[in-house]
Amino acid sequence: MKRLFALLFVSILALGSLTSYIVLTEQVTAGREKIANGQKQLEDGQKMLAQGKAKLSAGKQKLSGAKNIYNGINTVAFLGLASKLPISSEFFKVAKRQIDDGNGMVARGSEKIRAGEKQLAEGQQDLDRGMKRLTHANIIRLTFGGSAIFFGCLALLLGFCWRRKLLQ
Repeated sequence: MKRLFALLFVSILALGSLTSYIVLTEQVTAGREKIANGQKQLEDGQKMLAQGKAKLSAGKQKLSGAKNIYNGINTVAFLGLASKLPISSEFFKVAKRQIDDGNGMVARGSEKIRAGEKQLAEGQQDLDRGMKRLTHANIIRLTFGGSAIFFGCLALLLGFCWRRKLLQ
């Protein structure tokens, strides 16, 4: 009777290991798909960040050029007086307002770039963590697969060795 329970126990261990192997295989496959999607999103984010940096750089250069022209006009004595004339004062007010708007846009763009870099760094960390978890899950899955084979073979071996004694 003890041998029958031992054989039953080994058979249950084999089935449990096989079931765990199958379940973990599905989860590892789903994890690989998620990691592939995460890597694609990370690459897309890096491209968007590079485009944003290029656009910000172009905006900074354009703003710098506008500031140089505006300041150049104000530093020349004769043209500096032109800003005091009623006819041209409106032009200088509009130019000053546009330069201030440009400063604000550059500041907001710089903030978005910093936020994007931070988000990409967090995404990379999450992706690395996910890859580590996937590696561990795969190791556990392979361990369950090996134990399923071991316990299955053990159950067969014990069954053949004990078959005469179990039938009696």
